[in-house]
Amino acid sequence: MSLCATILPSNEEYVKISEGCIDRAKEYFNNLEQWKLVKTSGKGQDLVEVFTKESDIVGAEDMYLLRTTYPTTVKSLAALLYPWFPYRQQWDALLDSAEVVKNFGDGNFIINHRTKGKYILNPRESVDAVKILKDGMNMYFASTCAPCADVLLPPSKQFVRTTQYLGGYRLVQLDENRVEFSMLFHADLKLSVPRLMNNILTGLKAKLMIEKADNLRKAVKNVSISPEHLS
Repeated sequence: MSLCATILPSNEEYVKISEGCIDRAKEYFNNLEQWKLVKTSGKGQDLVEVFTKESDIVGAEDMYLLRTTYPTTVKSLAALLYPWFPYRQQWDALLDSAEVVKNFGDGNFIINHRTKGKYILNPRESVDAVKILKDGMNMYFASTCAPCADVLLPPSKQFVRTTQYLGGYRLVQLDENRVEFSMLFHADLKLSVPRLMNNILTGLKAKLMIEKADNLRKAVKNVSISPEHLS
């Protein structure tokens, strides 16, 4: 019998994990020189760049970082990203659901993220420790796989349970109506593919990230946000 079957981490331990993943995400967001540019899309203010770097975890898949800008404010962009507001499902074509399993307060959560199947990917899910941090005018979202996830929320036969090493967003207000948006993705998608297909997998991940960024750009232009969601 595993330790998780008898003793779950305490709330304080989960909060420590979510707080810690913010610091790790900041390190990657704020040090672009360690990343290699592998794909671009669009041009001018609609330019989207995708970078990769080798994982710090032995044997793990590469890390991915997307960067672009949007003509909006951090508060408006955050409202489009929050899974508990009605807007995310309007624009995020890949998201199936994002259920808050635990809310520890002060921006710390356990969230069950579920995504729809697309291309060679079956529907997938992860159970993550999440931290949302307001940093002056800017914001950070960061998440990492929650320990004892299978006990917190038993796996579903309809979804492949994946491991998210580190993911998140950085929202930086550049001027009155321009936000620099960065998206970090580092996960084990549980794909059984030959090593020869790694280049195809890299292209697929970059493609999915760009599609998400493009859908978010459309939402910035077309989705009306209620004033009560801009606090």
